[in-house]
Amino acid sequence: MAGRKTLFACVVLGIFCWQFIWNRKPDTLKLGQLQLDLTSSRLTIRSANGDVFSGALATDREFGDATIKPIECDNSRESSNKRCLLYPGLAKLEIKAINRGVGQSCYYIQWQPFRNRFITNDCFSLRGAHWFGGAEVFEQHWPMNRQKSRMQPFQSGDVISKEWLHSGAGKYGSILEPYWLSSAGIGIYVDPVVNLHSSFNQDDNQQLCFRADPASFVKPNDLRKKSSKLKYTICTAPDIKTVHSYMSNRFMERPMGQPDERMMRSPVWSTWARHKTLVNQSLTLQYAQEIVDNGFTNSQLEIDDKYTLTYGDLEWDPKKFPDAKGMVDQLHAAGFRVTTWTHPFANIDSSSFHEGAERGLWLKDMTGTVPGLTEWWQGIAGVIDPTHIEAVNWFIQIHREFMKRYGVDSFKFDAGEITYTPAFFSAKEQPKNVNEFTQKYVEMVSSLGSMIEVRAGYRSQQYPVFVRMLDKFSTWGYDNGLRTLIPTALLMSILGYPYILPDMIGGNAYSENDFSTSTILPDRELFIRWAQLLTMDDIIWMPN
Repeated sequence: MAGRKTLFACVVLGIFCWQFIWNRKPDTLKLGQLQLDLTSSRLTIRSANGDVFSGALATDREFGDATIKPIECDNSRESSNKRCLLYPGLAKLEIKAINRGVGQSCYYIQWQPFRNRFITNDCFSLRGAHWFGGAEVFEQHWPMNRQKSRMQPFQSGDVISKEWLHSGAGKYGSILEPYWLSSAGIGIYVDPVVNLHSSFNQDDNQQLCFRADPASFVKPNDLRKKSSKLKYTICTAPDIKTVHSYMSNRFMERPMGQPDERMMRSPVWSTWARHKTLVNQSLTLQYAQEIVDNGFTNSQLEIDDKYTLTYGDLEWDPKKFPDAKGMVDQLHAAGFRVTTWTHPFANIDSSSFHEGAERGLWLKDMTGTVPGLTEWWQGIAGVIDPTHIEAVNWFIQIHREFMKRYGVDSFKFDAGEITYTPAFFSAKEQPKNVNEFTQKYVEMVSSLGSMIEVRAGYRSQQYPVFVRMLDKFSTWGYDNGLRTLIPTALLMSILGYPYILPDMIGGNAYSENDFSTSTILPDRELFIRWAQLLTMDDIIWMPN
């Protein structure tokens, strides 16, 4: 009898153990070479060469430190290369694997919130590899592992603006793409529709982190309508060249043509570093004569800020330039092409501002009823709406008429960053991502010919224009000085911008507190080394 009881107990225990093992939820989600620990949210991807890329999903999720494990969706309905996890009442996580051949695969990761204010951080380790990409920054390094950027909106900005210059936050600059690349054969691209915040090596944590948060991008009244969906693609390959070749072709456009060849063969001369806003007709002609007398060639002479009477009215200041047409004709006769500096702003004291306001051509404030105003480095202004076809035609026509009336050959377009747009602006065609303002601005000005130059870029690689580095300082180091030239040029190339303007030889000769009128000449040795370095670049930009 005792034997039967023992046998019965063993059978019951065996059934229980079998049921427990059979029905036990797995602690790890596996998909190709990707593994996600469902307890710790640690993610690993093993590449073909054996390297392991690691990270953690939902590192600061609001439901606690891994106290709630996700539930697998009914994956029987999914294809073999796709998995789904549910975080009850909060979000759904989808991961899809794409095999691209021997040693090459991509993983598409998407968080779909069930409620609007669910925000999550996904972070990935920078250790064991060199990293490249992201954005132009003040202290540009190559590779970028020594850079530090705090969690912030991934928006184009002016890193030398007074508000940002000493912030210590590692603000993102005028040129940026949501694309990061590592020497271990890893590439990451965040979908452009994401309201992206990112950090890089914040507080030396050796992590690249993403979060989707519309609060910094969307008008407060619209937050209920916007989700914090986060989606991105991670690709692996045996080496960095292979993964970059695939991802750049997959996610970036190619230039539709080639910009002006003469700008690549001869120096661009600018009045800016030497004369700044004190430039006038006599100084310009004297400058041109010095260039000729010293036997230098030229591609053009660029007359920079400030040649107009008011910012926004594209017309010469008659006191500073009493015979602008005659001056341009004289420069042409001396073998120069002539370009002038311009921008997307119209200060409130300009006639253009009032005309544009009456016609509804400026970006509007968050109410969508009146022009939104922004503070830029030369005043308070309205900003042209590059999504508004009537505004675009008006803006371009003004510049074409200026070229025709005075014989000016082209323009240097300044600004274009989100820094200088009204907060929570309204546009004719509201962009899905605010950085689309930068893209549309470049698209608009590129219609003015092959000599155009801009300083901002976001998904605008297809336009055959020159893209200029943000103003460099006349210093030797990584403080936006000489040492950042090559890293910035290489960054721009990685991000798909091949036609690079490296800014003034010797830097902009700024004084510490005055970027508009004072000129502090750079050290002679610095100027010479800068010139030597730029002989290897696409374009040489001469300041004096």
